[in-house]
Amino acid sequence: MRRKPVDTWKLKKKFTIVAPKIFENKEVGYTFADDPKKLVGRTVDVTLAELTGDYTKMPYIFRLEIVDASEDRATTRVKGMYTERAYLSRFVRRRSSKIEHVFDVVTKDGETLHVKVFVYSLHKLTRAQRTAIRKVVEEVVRTHAQNSDKDIFLQMCAFGNIPREISEKARKVAPIRRVEVAKAFTR
Repeated sequence: MRRKPVDTWKLKKKFTIVAPKIFENKEVGYTFADDPKKLVGRTVDVTLAELTGDYTKMPYIFRLEIVDASEDRATTRVKGMYTERAYLSRFVRRRSSKIEHVFDVVTKDGETLHVKVFVYSLHKLTRAQRTAIRKVVEEVVRTHAQNSDKDIFLQMCAFGNIPREISEKARKVAPIRRVEVAKAFTR
């Protein structure tokens, strides 16, 4: 005797994904599951433009992780942020330097973040200049991380507060075209 197959899609329920409190609990999308417990741990990438309404922030993407699901809502927390590669590649030019610096920082609330910062110069830099700029980058990022929570730190990276300060201090070493935080994720 053949059993009739069960359509598992009909068993699933629609859940609204809600951004964290720092983004005013804005609804960012939907997901489906038959059990709310299966949602915990799922991630969704949302542009900063969708979260804030400022469409100049389109290249900055926040990764949100679902931490709790009840009834028809799934609440999230910020797992990290990154910048689109296509946006970063437009700053690369011939006869200039691109300085990358990757390191871990610990925020005020005890979260360890893996941070990647790119600095683009106006002309070729010497090894000593690149080393001095990396020191500036690490100093600025570490001080901001130690003085702020993870969510606030990630917002400062995306809204340009940290890159602006790095740029101001690094200009004393060499002429700088642009500073971008390429990635910042929890470990």
